[in-house]
Amino acid sequence: NGTAIPELSTREIRVTEKAGVTTVSGFIVQKDAPADLVTAVPVYAEEGANSLVFLGEVLADGPETPFRLEAPGKVHKIVIDPKQTILSAPK
Repeated sequence: NGTAIPELSTREIRVTEKAGVTTVSGFIVQKDAPADLVTAVPVYAEEGANSLVFLGEVLADGPETPFRLEAPGKVHKIVIDPKQTILSAPK
């Protein structure tokens, strides 16, 4: 019944391709939030000139949460919550 406004970021992002399947993995980091905070974080891939593709939602549970998602085609960058749907602290 409390309030928490986490600062969200990613670290150790890796994009790998194996047998024609592109996989994105890494960690979602929540700072300035209780250790038991669970946040549904939307993850997008940037394919090109401002072209975002939704990869999935990761339940960030605690300070660091590992994730692994499949991605279509060429991935240039991973973006979390680009539509600002989560109440979070600015970076």
